[in-house]
Amino acid sequence: MRLVFRADAGIAIGSGHVMRCLTLAHAFRDMGTEIAFVCSDGPGSMIDHLREDNIPVSALSANRPEAIDALGPADVLVVDHYGLDARWETSARDATGAQVVVIDDLADRAHACDVLIDHNMGRAPSDYNGLVPPAATVLTGPKFAMLRPEFATSRPNAMKNRVGRIPRQLLIAFGGTDPDNWTGRCLESLASLPAAGSLDVRVVMGPSAPHLGAVRRIADTAGGQVTVVSDVRNMAVEIASADIAIGAAGISALERSVLGLPTLLAVTAPNQAPGSRALVAAGAALCIDPDDLLDSISRGLEHMRAADTLAAMQSAAAGVTDGLGTSRIAEKILAHGR
Repeated sequence: MRLVFRADAGIAIGSGHVMRCLTLAHAFRDMGTEIAFVCSDGPGSMIDHLREDNIPVSALSANRPEAIDALGPADVLVVDHYGLDARWETSARDATGAQVVVIDDLADRAHACDVLIDHNMGRAPSDYNGLVPPAATVLTGPKFAMLRPEFATSRPNAMKNRVGRIPRQLLIAFGGTDPDNWTGRCLESLASLPAAGSLDVRVVMGPSAPHLGAVRRIADTAGGQVTVVSDVRNMAVEIASADIAIGAAGISALERSVLGLPTLLAVTAPNQAPGSRALVAAGAALCIDPDDLLDSISRGLEHMRAADTLAAMQSAAAGVTDGLGTSRIAEKILAHGR
């Protein structure tokens, strides 16, 4: 069987689409399945990262996102791209004869697919009524979050080690690129908060993040209180070591949830808003206000550092997902193709 993934990454859109596809690709590769990617080239594309992982990649020029000829033969085509819809998927199915699996977050356009996955909290299959064929399998909610296996593996020890721990480690992570420099803005806010002085801050950024240099300069003025790391290969270790996080909503919020890490959430893209609201309603997170960053971070940290509150948020976060969504999705795709 050959799986082909159509997903893009870049400075503006980040790396999330490619990274979650890569997680699913690894699961199938471990089963002996042939995998390949088709990606638009450009700054932050992650094509080199995929090739370093020994994954074949067909690179498209940025003005050819709808190209189908690069797909080649495929038994399963996994599409994770906001710019593609039922028209493209129909053409791709006609050209390859593949089973079409769509990964979506928006529920705003029609899809010609056999399986649709939307892992956002609060999402229901009924949200895709009329947008997918009646026979399509629709998998929704964090139960189907495509997370790397190290998160589920690290979960028991991470939760055990959180019990009774005094919050001292603050993790700041806004995805691979953070084009709007949420990281720098949060660090500047923390520098104005005396209560943050007791926290050791660890910042995780991607190597292609446009503001990485500026963030490092802010860290250099913090007297050793702030550590900046990039190109982290095991995010589960970073999350398990932290007591509190400030970060983006989206897939990274679900990674933190698996390991019971309470978060001050920032909605960095419109599609993250519904999932963010659901996480807050579940008691797993609090939202920070971009128009009142200093005060909302101050109030959030004060609230989360109370022992009873922190324990309740840890439990709520861990209840969001168990981190086994990738294997569930793989089983559904295989079952659908039989």
